[in-house]
Amino acid sequence: MAEPSGRRSWRRHANRARRQAGWYPGCHRPPWSHGARNPNVKVWRIARAEYAQTTQQMLSGDGAARFGGRWNPKGTPAVYCSENSSLAALEVLADLVRPSAFPAHRILDLDVPDQAIAFADPSAANPPRTGAELLRKNLAWSAPSAVNPLERNVVINPAHPDFRRIAVGDIRPFVFEARLR
Repeated sequence: MAEPSGRRSWRRHANRARRQAGWYPGCHRPPWSHGARNPNVKVWRIARAEYAQTTQQMLSGDGAARFGGRWNPKGTPAVYCSENSSLAALEVLADLVRPSAFPAHRILDLDVPDQAIAFADPSAANPPRTGAELLRKNLAWSAPSAVNPLERNVVINPAHPDFRRIAVGDIRPFVFEARLR
């Protein structure tokens, strides 16, 4: 049985539109991409609930400024994030004094402009000094994680003028699996 000519005509025009958009059956690029890639990198931050009541509190960098960190000296605000949520959780686990006592945590996702992220040399002689210098010059920078060197952490400068370019998601509760306790 032959299809009505109107239906066949629609299919022919749809296929032509797909080809003009650079997509055809078997092509690995969907028609809506037009070859562009996502210009942002999604990063994740997990913090204890008492320090994560608001987005502003979670992104202030006050804790890192107060105590210093692997990549920042005391007095330099920094927001430590990870390129995936599981690494963010692992970083929190590495810092727990008593793993059996899990305080409540919250998680936040951020979209950082890809071009705004610099890369750090993991073999720096003085990581806090190197980190402070990178924070002065960049909105964000990336370095291999100490707990899993195959993945990267991203350190964000909350005082950078381009900080507003970061798209901030919603704060959600984060509960560690009971088997980890």
